[in-house]
Formats: sequence, C-alpha cells, structure tokens
Amino acid sequence: SLLRRAFNWCLLKCFSEIHTSDMYFPV
Repeated sequence: SLLRRAFNWCLLKCFSEIHTSDMYFPV
C-alpha cells in the first residue's frame, strides 16, 4: 500500500537522520 510505504518511508527518513544511508530512500 502506498500509504503504508509512505509511513514506513517517514520512519526510515527520521531514522536515517542518524545513519544517513541512501539505502533507506526508495527513489
């Protein structure tokens, strides 16, 4: 689901604030 993916992306984005990894960004 797009909504669920967006939610997970938000969490991963917040988490990546510390780890700064492009792996978490599904571009």
